[in-house]
Amino acid sequence: LLRYFSAIERKYEAEEIVSQGFSGILKNIKSTLSDKDSEDILEVYLSSVDTISKRFPEEQVWIQKEERFAAQPEDPVWIALGKGGKNTVRGISKVGYGAVQSLKSIFTGNKKAYPEWEQRIPLDKVVEFHLMDDESVLKWGHILERVQLDLIRDIEDLLVRGNDEQQALDLSAFVADQKNRLEERKADLLDRIEKAFNSRQTQIIEDIEKVGTLEWNSAFFDSERLKTKKEKISNLFHTQREQWQRVQRVFFQRTEDVVQFLKLRSEIEEEVSKFKGAFEDIFRESLIAPLGEYSVNLEQAIDKVSQG
Repeated sequence: LLRYFSAIERKYEAEEIVSQGFSGILKNIKSTLSDKDSEDILEVYLSSVDTISKRFPEEQVWIQKEERFAAQPEDPVWIALGKGGKNTVRGISKVGYGAVQSLKSIFTGNKKAYPEWEQRIPLDKVVEFHLMDDESVLKWGHILERVQLDLIRDIEDLLVRGNDEQQALDLSAFVADQKNRLEERKADLLDRIEKAFNSRQTQIIEDIEKVGTLEWNSAFFDSERLKTKKEKISNLFHTQREQWQRVQRVFFQRTEDVVQFLKLRSEIEEEVSKFKGAFEDIFRESLIAPLGEYSVNLEQAIDKVSQG
């Protein structure tokens, strides 16, 4: 759209930009106020999540930390009881295993350590589940939609300010300012995304410790649950998009009205100028004969007075 602004500035004279160039700009903006844009943004996001998750194995053997058996203050009662029971059973098993190994070592000379507790985690699905964070997605959607709304409002402000100050539209300065603001928004958005993914990474590592335990059954991360979460994000995103579109259409309609008003005013001024020119021509032509006659009569009167 900003490239379009630069193009019409090169194509039209300053006084023709509003009357001839802005129809294309408005058409360009109007075409973006559709659900298709929402689909594009959402598809890119979900595709990125899918690509990232596929980099992880379908099943990962995870060695559980022994301290995970200790109950934490924030644990629900049933989790605390489960951990306590697991810790007790594991302690008893450890003692029994150690006794057996001590006995075997008398004959073999080898004593094996008690095996670590292994979990089998559907790592690709765990990562995909955590990356489909609807709160972050909606925040990013708000930022992108705000860019569109601000541009519509800035265009209206450009037109109204130029009209009030009776100045030609400086599209070069407008485009340069918008590009700078877009770069700032882009940097801010990338920073937010990076922070969100870093936060998700920390959360994934913490939650992986729970998968395959009483706290979080590994069967939780099945394909049906992931499908449901995608549908939820899609529905929330479309609802948000529709709300933004309604707001954008209101401001866009107002901008269209401003452009239409300025075009009508320009056309009226042009017609007034034509009328004044035509009236002056007619007025001059209508005075030629009377003035000629008056001039002759005046000369005759002067002659008579002179002969007097």
